[in-house]
Amino acid sequence: FRTDKTCIKWDVMKTTYIPEALSSINSANKTKTARALLDGLVLLDGDKLNVQKSGYAAWILQLVNSKDHNQVVNASEILHIDRIAGGMEVKRTIEFKLEPELLAVILVALVYSGDIVIAINGTTYDSMKLDELIRLKVERIMDFSHIKKPSDLPLVELRALFDLFNISHGLLQPQSQTAGVAQLQVEVDKLLKEIVKLEQDIRSGIPTWDFPLLSENEIKENQQPLRKLNEFLQSLSVYNTPARLKNFKYSI
Repeated sequence: FRTDKTCIKWDVMKTTYIPEALSSINSANKTKTARALLDGLVLLDGDKLNVQKSGYAAWILQLVNSKDHNQVVNASEILHIDRIAGGMEVKRTIEFKLEPELLAVILVALVYSGDIVIAINGTTYDSMKLDELIRLKVERIMDFSHIKKPSDLPLVELRALFDLFNISHGLLQPQSQTAGVAQLQVEVDKLLKEIVKLEQDIRSGIPTWDFPLLSENEIKENQQPLRKLNEFLQSLSVYNTPARLKNFKYSI
């Protein structure tokens, strides 16, 4: 655990640092305490969450990647009873001997990155359900039953999506997915800017020297489909890593 040598009491860690770290995983604004904990777990690259350099995250991914497709990593393969204290079981991670609360932060970070899905009380949470997962609070996240790899890419749906933006299907190949995701986000951002401009024009009725080209009814009729398209494009912004493409929610 990487620290700045600041002594943090465990009760403060549980009541302040861990909840704030969980809440900040899906947010650009991170408190000082959240940054301290995430940095200690080597989950930060500057102010951005990045699981790639964390040895803790790498260990979890090693367990997940050792399984065949659709096989799970049970909680008992990650946590074990370290000792009995005051008649209570004290659990720690098998590797690194981390507390379950700290493990919960790592697991949520891996869900955020799209590398795993997690099952808790019969419900499966992937990166598209991250807000719901964070709202569970650490005590319930610790009660997970298993984790596993996300499903394979829904290629039929993603090819149709790439067709919408005139992006080559070749960028869905494993070695090219990073470039494909980047190109998708460029095209989405470009179209969003065009829609914002068009929405402004329609809202004004497209004025001319004499009178607006659109009546009030025509303005309303054109605004609704544009609003739906805007919402659709905004929803695509979450698919910003190859792993997250596995959770693509639209069907044909």
